Amino acid sequence: MKIYEYLALSRPIIAPDQQTVTDMVTHNQTAYLFKRDDELSLAEALRTLLSDPALRQRLQVEAGKLAVECTWEKRAAVLSAALTNLL
Repeated sequence: MKIYEYLALSRPIIAPDQQTVTDMVTHNQTAYLFKRDDELSLAEALRTLLSDPALRQRLQVEAGKLAVECTWEKRAAVLSAALTNLL
């Protein structure tokens, strides 16, 4: 749920590379991902974004575009369809 909130803010997202995150965002496209449970990887991701304003801007723009597609209504429709398929 936090990823949706971050997308809605249209800010560059730094998040761990794990399935619950990668189901929603893509590394270097809509977020900057670091190795899960790896402090050095997190530090490197922070350094990268702090030193690259163009990357930060691109991630912001792409996060904003994705946020428009990730409304609660659309998410509910996807979940409803999945549940319907199970029945």
